[in-house]
Amino acid sequence: MIIDEDGLWISAPIILPHGATVTACIVEGNAGATSASFSFFRVEHSTQNAYLLAQASVGTEDTSITTPVIDNEIQSYCISVWTLDTADEIYYARIKYTL
Repeated sequence: MIIDEDGLWISAPIILPHGATVTACIVEGNAGATSASFSFFRVEHSTQNAYLLAQASVGTEDTSITTPVIDNEIQSYCISVWTLDTADEIYYARIKYTL
């Protein structure tokens, strides 16, 4: 967990099957956490640049995934949740995909 001037934020690695196509992403939490946002990123191994795949408020499913095919050979993936308050709780992240 990181604390900065904008509040608390957390990040977690995401491991999905190589070649899977992501169709949706959601992060669920308590009622207080719904004011926070989540972002699903891919990180290029060669440059360490991060690219946004999906973004929404906690409790809202994003189905408009940018670059949805998972490529574990050249990329890693993570979800971050931003602007959390100390009473906010994150329960889980769910990523829907097809093979």
